[in-house]
Amino acid sequence: MLYYRWITKEKIMDKYDIAFSYASEQRKIIKKYEKKLKELGLKVFIDVEHPELFVFNHVPDILKKIYDDSETVMLIFLSKDYAKKDFTK
Repeated sequence: MLYYRWITKEKIMDKYDIAFSYASEQRKIIKKYEKKLKELGLKVFIDVEHPELFVFNHVPDILKKIYDDSETVMLIFLSKDYAKKDFTK
């Protein structure tokens, strides 16, 4: 069954305590940090857990709205892989 869900501005603008920016090659370590932070009761944004946000929307625009929120701490996991990604330029 194929399921479509309309993404509203309110959903995109959900507040997060922490948002991760990372290269997909580091996803395994990111998941460990995410788990610990959620155990502490923090609301964590990781892109792969919200594919519905990107279905009908321009990815850089969505990420900008989340990362630009002054109440959200952005954790950037720098690596050689991260430096090679197009989205970091």
